[in-house]
Amino acid sequence: VLAARGKSCISHMIALVATLCADGALFHAPYTQREAADEAKMRFASAQGDTLTTISVFAAYDGAAARSRTDHRAARRWCEAHFLNWRTLEAAALIRVQLQQAVHKLDGIRAASQPGSTVSAAGCTPAAPPLGTLGADASRELRRCLSSAFFMQCALRQPSGE
Repeated sequence: VLAARGKSCISHMIALVATLCADGALFHAPYTQREAADEAKMRFASAQGDTLTTISVFAAYDGAAARSRTDHRAARRWCEAHFLNWRTLEAAALIRVQLQQAVHKLDGIRAASQPGSTVSAAGCTPAAPPLGTLGADASRELRRCLSSAFFMQCALRQPSGE
């Protein structure tokens, strides 16, 4: 998340981290409906990998949940129709709010510590509009942020196998 701060992909990065932190699988495939579940999964699939597929799933859920704010059962039915795990996505949505608050609080503290700043951390409250689709530029930026965040976790395999 820190690698994406100040970039256009920050909201998608927060959603990705929140979804990965939530317990449970994203997709639910009943044994008797495997084929339909696989087709539903393909609608969310991204050629760039599982991270962007995860973001696609969360963005679609977030949009469906925003349309049915007064009826929680509608979001649950939407998840069932798309073979998604409602509990996992609902937990991810709650974690997302917590992460947004933490990032905004951190930004408020940093802004308040700047000379001449009148911003206070208490005045920073995150707005959480529904997560939109990830465009090509934001997708590239997000993948770069992920690469820079995990750069030190990479290893190069030597010809000797080490």
